[in-house]
Amino acid sequence: MNVGALRRVAFSYHFAVAAVDGSISSEEEGDLSDLLHFADPHLFHGGQAPSLDILNHFFASGGRDHGISGAEWTPFTISVEEFDALLAYVNSPEGQKKFHLRNTVRVVATPASVKSVPDFHDWKIEEALKDPNHYLNNSDRRMLLNGLFVTFPEYWAGLKKQKA
Repeated sequence: MNVGALRRVAFSYHFAVAAVDGSISSEEEGDLSDLLHFADPHLFHGGQAPSLDILNHFFASGGRDHGISGAEWTPFTISVEEFDALLAYVNSPEGQKKFHLRNTVRVVATPASVKSVPDFHDWKIEEALKDPNHYLNNSDRRMLLNGLFVTFPEYWAGLKKQKA
């Protein structure tokens, strides 16, 4: 399968904030990269891509329970060939531009506990926080948590505590 042969999909894009005309979503059609760009534009940040199993879990979900904005679609899964074509596209100049990437993306091995895209994002953050030089550990970066400005590691620990 070549890059131009990415599967076409129809989806509803849900806005985080209502548009001026009052609409809260729009009907879209595009290829797999378009769906991912609308549903989770940060999926490939850091040069890391989830496995085919994790991505198929995401596609099979139909996009439900993925935050206040994002997309919904008829659930489906993709083949190994489609996955390879998607990664080839993401690593192409056009894909790099669409996803605002500076480096090539590669599939990374994750622990068995990482089964979904939200798990994948959490794992990427946990891994980044292990590196004292990672920008998330910069003490000048502040986040608002319960009315207080805190460092990102403090913010992340607070979020995890709230989930528990």
